[in-house]
Amino acid sequence: MGILSSMRQAADELDFHVLAILNMAYSPGEDWVAMHLSALVTEHFTRDMARAVCRSLRQRGLAEFHRGLWTEDGEPAGAGYAITPKGREVLAEMGKERLAKYRFDLVEHLVRQRAFSDRTFGPGLRTEGVADHIVKELIEVSADPTDLAEWVDVIILAFDGATRCAQHLGLPMSSIAEGIVTKQTKNEARRWPDWRTADPNKAIERVREA
Repeated sequence: MGILSSMRQAADELDFHVLAILNMAYSPGEDWVAMHLSALVTEHFTRDMARAVCRSLRQRGLAEFHRGLWTEDGEPAGAGYAITPKGREVLAEMGKERLAKYRFDLVEHLVRQRAFSDRTFGPGLRTEGVADHIVKELIEVSADPTDLAEWVDVIILAFDGATRCAQHLGLPMSSIAEGIVTKQTKNEARRWPDWRTADPNKAIERVREA
């Protein structure tokens, strides 16, 4: 039973992976926008695997097969698959399930991380040490910005610095969560320049009032 459950879970993950990518090509108002199998291939997800999953999705009415594809530049692109309305509905439900699965109490996590960090790296602010580690992780992010694990490392280190600061000031860990919400709300209320005209390699600063 355990093996069957694991196989079903693995199949669901592959379905989600393919549907999510196919959905990226979906554009409201278009009859359909299909994607070539090559767009689904990754280092660990081969072309044969992509073809097998797409065929399975097609049999269940979650994807459609299309021949005679063309690129945006007017070049022939062979055949591919497009997500169906039913496929988008299933993808939305799968997304909700994953959100519920990975949703967690941020404050509870910060308390847990603070205890671990104190035991492992010692108490105190350790500002220079934490900042030095963040810089090293940012270099790795720059080398491969598609490596999600490196971004997570930066987040964990930022939380380490923030929880050390809160602890030093005698503030509860909930003050960090409150600070995140407050800052996000403040940013949403600010005016920002059009990102289309900004240098993608430079920080986008808010519009400062005169």
